[in-house]
Amino acid sequence: HSCVPSIYVDIQVSRADEHAYCTTDGSAPTQMSTDCSKGIQVSKNGTVLKALVIGQDLEPSNIQASQPIIIPCYPPIIEPAGGTFVDHALVTIKPSQTDSMLYYTLDGSLPSLASHVYDGPLTVETSGSIVSAIEVASICDSSPVTTSDAFLIKTAPPMFEPDGSTFQLDGTQHTVEIMSLGAGSVVHYTVQVEGSAE
Repeated sequence: HSCVPSIYVDIQVSRADEHAYCTTDGSAPTQMSTDCSKGIQVSKNGTVLKALVIGQDLEPSNIQASQPIIIPCYPPIIEPAGGTFVDHALVTIKPSQTDSMLYYTLDGSLPSLASHVYDGPLTVETSGSIVSAIEVASICDSSPVTTSDAFLIKTAPPMFEPDGSTFQLDGTQHTVEIMSLGAGSVVHYTVQVEGSAE
């Protein structure tokens, strides 16, 4: 989804007959500007809000300008957000804005603009990995960090070929192949013949 983040700015006047007038484009406010006596919604990152107060039978106030208003992006969504998986987990980071950049880490550390750039689903293969991500877009500042729970990656169980059969003890050699799906894994096994382990 694409949802434009915004911030509500509360404007307070000291008397009931006073009105505040605001601009968000850098121009000087007048009585013809937006009445912001009850606050104003700001949706552009870096906006400088200028305000003027006019009261009945009073001279207008001096124009006050805010510091640039920083609007953070909404935090991205990490799916799945952790859990137990066999062999690996395929992780997607979803942005809130269509034109945003996503930055991530896999060790739980805080991501920054110097971190890995997300460009597609991540294959998490190390148990204990924690995915953290931020979003940055042209219309908003760096988002709060989204952090997953830990990913617990279990080794895939071995497979047998054949996966079960009855063999006759007639001197014929029988072969059972044990295959592991995990790269670099070691298979430990026992063979039981007539109730005894070898």
